[in-house]
Amino acid sequence: MADIRIAEAESRVYRAPLDTPVQTSFGIMRDRPMVLLLLRASDGVTGLGEVWYNFPAEGADYKSRLFASVVAPSLMARAFADPGEAAEYLDARVATLAIQCGEPGPFSCLLAAVDQALCDIAAQREGVALWRWLGAGKAGACARLCQRTNPTAPEALAAARLDEGYAAFKLKIGFSTDRDRRNLDGLQQLLRDDAALMVDANQAWTLEQAREALCWLSDYGLRWLEEPMRADLPARDWEALARDGSVPLAAGGWRLARTCCGSRIFARPFWEMRCP
Repeated sequence: MADIRIAEAESRVYRAPLDTPVQTSFGIMRDRPMVLLLLRASDGVTGLGEVWYNFPAEGADYKSRLFASVVAPSLMARAFADPGEAAEYLDARVATLAIQCGEPGPFSCLLAAVDQALCDIAAQREGVALWRWLGAGKAGACARLCQRTNPTAPEALAAARLDEGYAAFKLKIGFSTDRDRRNLDGLQQLLRDDAALMVDANQAWTLEQAREALCWLSDYGLRWLEEPMRADLPARDWEALARDGSVPLAAGGWRLARTCCGSRIFARPFWEMRCP
């Protein structure tokens, strides 16, 4: 494959207003921001990458400006044999800056989006679907997931989505035990036996609080408990929590996925994946 040289690099910020704000344990989201990177190679092929973002809303604009001022010039400075070479080069280029400003997170999100866009370009050049270029064996059917099930009257939203054909529901928890259990009881009574139910605490608890929650969450047959604690806690804390309960755990980050192999822990970079 010919080298990839990026001729144009653009970031765009979009916002979708929400009729019903998203309530989480850490705050309320009144719109859904999206930061997209558009990378156009010298041969005209354009790749797209999404910069992870959701809260607080103002940070989306910051990441867009950070890409334009720091990452894009480095990306366009030279050609790369493949996306992997670009990832190593950019990671080295921004490492000191991330330490200097104390913000490794925004840089990591931007580099991940660049990697997506470069892989998109590589797949298009070879004339194959991105999932196949990435090595997946086959395209499988995906159940639709209703993941914005707020803690306020969740049964009403779930009932409407059931009628639309949704088969999986993720409830926001981490507010209070009484409120969380009341919502789960209501959903469990409403949903069909074949419907999947998950919960997301949005990093609400300490390790001990998460252990206490697992004691009663195990009654609901959950597919997983997402982010019960801070996602950056040591792997040993996550492994200890996984041993304490029967509910599979979900957390963010490749580092956790690499260090927790063998335990019942998921990782969520941009899609749900089971730890190998």
